Amino acid sequence: MKRLILFILALTLVIGLSGSAWGDGYYRFSQVYPSSFGVPAGQDCASYGNNIYYRSSSNTIQVFSVSIPDTTYVNDPPGTANYQTRTFTYQGSINLTGGPSLNTVSMGELIVNSSGIYVAGGSQVYQFNSSGSYVGQVVNSSVSLPTYGTASHLGYGAVVGFGGDMWWAANETRQVFYSTGGDWTYAFTWLPTAGGSHGDGMEVVGGNVWVSDMTSDYLMRWGYGDNPETVAVETGWNEWNRFAYTGTADDVEGMGFGAFGHFWATGWDSFYELGGGEITPYVPPGAVPIPGAVWLLGSGLGLMVLRKKLRK
Repeated sequence: MKRLILFILALTLVIGLSGSAWGDGYYRFSQVYPSSFGVPAGQDCASYGNNIYYRSSSNTIQVFSVSIPDTTYVNDPPGTANYQTRTFTYQGSINLTGGPSLNTVSMGELIVNSSGIYVAGGSQVYQFNSSGSYVGQVVNSSVSLPTYGTASHLGYGAVVGFGGDMWWAANETRQVFYSTGGDWTYAFTWLPTAGGSHGDGMEVVGGNVWVSDMTSDYLMRWGYGDNPETVAVETGWNEWNRFAYTGTADDVEGMGFGAFGHFWATGWDSFYELGGGEITPYVPPGAVPIPGAVWLLGSGLGLMVLRKKLRK
């Protein structure tokens, strides 16, 4: 009986500790090489609805749609019985015209939503409509971000416990800033312990700021105030979770969030899909692309479909 009691106490301790441990489970669901379509590769990625967007030059955005045969299972990892093969269809390009000079493709993440396309130029943020025509400036900052003086990574949204919807920017030195349309204000610097060479991705998702390093498999979730999953009472900005993908890292040249409720990142020659697993409870479901069979009925690019599964 005494041994049983000690075992139960030990088990309780292990369970209690694991509740505050960093997660280590998310998956890579798909990876697409645009060259397979005869399309230039690019950097800095966004997702909205069923589409994936990336920049192949400073003023050119390439657009792919993604669909699946059955929308029932979107978070089962590759290799499991319910995993659904993705179908990617090239939709064409969007040329950004009429606006100011924009950051280079490696220093200018996109934001795409129902009101248009947003890209940084220096430390400013500019809006274009869905066709690529310039609309106007949404962030007018007299403060240049450190390192290269540019808003290399963009996000938009509200952080729980911090404030309402606002613009977010980050740079290669892992510093994060926010703006309501005027000057950028410093928020925090994420930890250089992720093993990557420098910061190269940031999104505001599910009320938190998510960041990544260029050559690291980690996605890191930062929150403001007390982390409800820990015993300690935190204040200010802290890293709340760190999620690791077990495998060989690809370069992260910017990332976005959208289709399937997953993150989408670009490398030097491809874009790929990340999510599921232990990340799932912390992000919204996102758009679930329509079944592939339905999509192809209405698509004039049906012959340009490429099916790719994760290569483990």
